[in-house]
Formats: sequence, C-alpha cells, structure tokens
Amino acid sequence: MIDPYTLRLNCRCALCIDELSGALLIKKEEIDREVFPSKIEEKGNYAVAVVWSDGHKSSIYPYKRLTSP
Repeated sequence: MIDPYTLRLNCRCALCIDELSGALLIKKEEIDREVFPSKIEEKGNYAVAVVWSDGHKSSIYPYKRLTSP
C-alpha cells in the first residue's frame, strides 16, 4: 500500500515542484498528515490523476512511478 501523505508530498506538478530547479514549492508542514485521495481517475494507459482532500487537483502519477520500488 502507498501512504497517501507520502504520495501527496511526492507530487511533481508545477504547483509543487519548480520545473526548472526541481526545488520543492510546498512545505511538508502545510500538508495534513491525514490527507487522502478524494477522486482517482485513469489517464489513458499511463497514469492516474488524483484530487486530494486538501483541494489539490494537479497530481498525475504515471503507473511506473506507482509500481517501482
């Protein structure tokens, strides 16, 4: 099982990660430890889009990232 909090912190959208530097734009302490996916939607054969309980809705996770150790 993937921990929702960890997955939320690892969002790679432009709101969470600076596209040029790769720097984290979100602060760990601002993410609720009890965050959970409120909606999960398939994106073709390559990824899922997640809408989070904290209102964040730009997360797209490729299946490879979700299944690799």
